[in-house]
Amino acid sequence: AQAMLFDARGKPKFSFGTGSRNTVSYSPHGRFVLLAGFGNIHGKLEFWEKNKCKKLGDADSPASSLVGWSPCSRYLLTATTFPRLRVDNGFTIFKYNGEQMYDERESEELYQVAFRPAEKGVYPDRPMSPDADRTGSAAGASASSAAPAKPKMYIPPSIRNDPAKMAEYMAKAKQTSAGEAAKKIDSQQTSLRSGPPGSAAPQLSKSQKKRLAQKEKAKRAEAEEEAARELARQMGTATVETSEPEKEQIDWNKKARNLKKKLRQIEQLKESGKDLSDEQKAKVASEAQIRREIEDAEKRAASQ
Repeated sequence: AQAMLFDARGKPKFSFGTGSRNTVSYSPHGRFVLLAGFGNIHGKLEFWEKNKCKKLGDADSPASSLVGWSPCSRYLLTATTFPRLRVDNGFTIFKYNGEQMYDERESEELYQVAFRPAEKGVYPDRPMSPDADRTGSAAGASASSAAPAKPKMYIPPSIRNDPAKMAEYMAKAKQTSAGEAAKKIDSQQTSLRSGPPGSAAPQLSKSQKKRLAQKEKAKRAEAEEEAARELARQMGTATVETSEPEKEQIDWNKKARNLKKKLRQIEQLKESGKDLSDEQKAKVASEAQIRREIEDAEKRAASQ
């Protein structure tokens, strides 16, 4: 969509260019203009100074259903409210140049949010500050060229105040994503190994199978580390009241029993004398690691 500014006689005065927009909003004093795309559009915000026809900055406010200026024309409010969306309800406050000043997400539905109204004349019409231009400054250039922040994992509102349930939910989500990644790697490797349609798949050597197993193990370890980092970030945002209960005691005796069970299975595989599958060979190869984990778990259980 193209936006155009006309003078009092209807003659074109300035073109704001084209973009994904469906909203135009003037500040109460008419100095600042917001061009934005809401609803089924991503939520890109463009902040302009109307008198100088100058762009001040950009911002993002996805899934917003409400927008409004403060009576002083210095701040803009966007919000995601119920009933349009049931999740991620909250509001964000931007400065007139697109700089984010405040953001708050609600654990329950948010129905309405607005600036407190004021009578006309209470706030004077103030021009923009000299350093308000975020498009030409070094800070603005670096901010605009920086890569977008990685989106956080979605956490259902019903468990956001329960660290134990949050940890369980995130662990399951990461295990699922790790499994899908492993399947994708397997399919890619199978397609690379396979020959023309109808031909027999070539047999892999022991070294090739070992490398494939190592790659899959590294992928799973990376997914587990990412899950731990994500959990740490999420736990860091919890309140003081919910930060203490999240430190659950690990039952090291139980962990040692589970590890010994795995060790017995490995010993049974070694004594079977049968040809082992790749998965069984990898399991047998982990015997030394499991023995070290058993020793560590028993030490920790004794110190509890």
